[in-house]
Amino acid sequence: MGGDRPSVDEGLALIRGNVRPLPGESVPIDRALGRITAVPLVAARTVPGFRAAAMDGFCLRSQNVAAATPEAPVRLPIAARIAAGTWPVPLRDGSAAGIATGAPVPDGADAIVMIEHSAVETGAAYVTISTPARPGLNIREIGEDAIAGQKVLDAGHVITPDIVAGMAAYGIGQVAVMWSPRVALVVTGSELARDGAAIDPSAIIDANGPMIAATLSSVGAILSASERVGDDLAMLGAALDRVCATDADLVVTTGGASRGDYDFVRQALERRGARILFHGLSMRPGKPILFALLADGRPFFGLPGNPVSACIGMRFFVGQALRAMLGLPDERGLAVISDEQGRDDTTLFLRGTFGRGPSARFETPFDQRSHILSSLMAADHWLRVDRSGGETRRLAFPKTLHFGR
Repeated sequence: MGGDRPSVDEGLALIRGNVRPLPGESVPIDRALGRITAVPLVAARTVPGFRAAAMDGFCLRSQNVAAATPEAPVRLPIAARIAAGTWPVPLRDGSAAGIATGAPVPDGADAIVMIEHSAVETGAAYVTISTPARPGLNIREIGEDAIAGQKVLDAGHVITPDIVAGMAAYGIGQVAVMWSPRVALVVTGSELARDGAAIDPSAIIDANGPMIAATLSSVGAILSASERVGDDLAMLGAALDRVCATDADLVVTTGGASRGDYDFVRQALERRGARILFHGLSMRPGKPILFALLADGRPFFGLPGNPVSACIGMRFFVGQALRAMLGLPDERGLAVISDEQGRDDTTLFLRGTFGRGPSARFETPFDQRSHILSSLMAADHWLRVDRSGGETRRLAFPKTLHFGR
């Protein structure tokens, strides 16, 4: 596809094949949110650990109310009131006990009748039951949620608040998670203004650095080092030497990735013994993207300087490397209906949104130029369009990088 340039799929496969998973670490569950499970989670305790009331009502023996009807209710003495967090004595045959949701069901009781189907007499000594009850009614049985030793979650899941709740309930105090990738960044460009103030009329405010930092933060990765340099080979080389001397798992540059007079990223890499795996893919925008392995084997990405191209590079290609580091599978898009026909042998990444109505076609009404951020802000998805051999494939992806399922 695209002459001597690899296709997008070939580029993604090269990344997957050359980025190794990071090791895991153990963290307490109050520090696990957003991390990726490194091994399956196994329940440490049985839940429920005892027969528990599923709702407020009266526990009893079902055979005692087998004939109960609204017209002929059954009258039973109230033997006790059982609150959650207390352990009851066995229930005598022919009696009932008031019980709160979550409280242990006493031996001798096999059903709970809801308050709505009962009436307590004056003095609270007796209750009348107006409906029959089957054995097990409104009772949470031992282990119906999980049994100690049972796998409750596979490896490769993002830990969300509900998973934290489950781990707490199942007695999992520590969890093995994948190491948070550490990323070093070098932003290049003599035209970039510093401190957000464009003093020179020709200066441009850096948008790529904040975007990359925000992307990493949103998926639990760490921006471990960051530098900014002008379009100078010696300055770039020195900056690369400094960030590569850190413990970063991956290095990213923005700008300087094309083949113009002021694009020095490839030259600086080759001087340092890096192996270039691709420099340019058959895609628009973002064609000049570069992927290499540093001399010590760490992955390196040279992203284009245009902000939308940098966003695409970060979203799909650095994202692919992060997924590989975290042991996650390749991302799969959603096949959609769209009028976009694409270009032969060139992957297009278009800003768009799902339309309204029964057809729910995917629409791409936005300015697609690579320097226009306002249209990216207005979109909610990317549309990837591939056309080859007379066939067109259209896949939608969420706009922002994420690792949830």
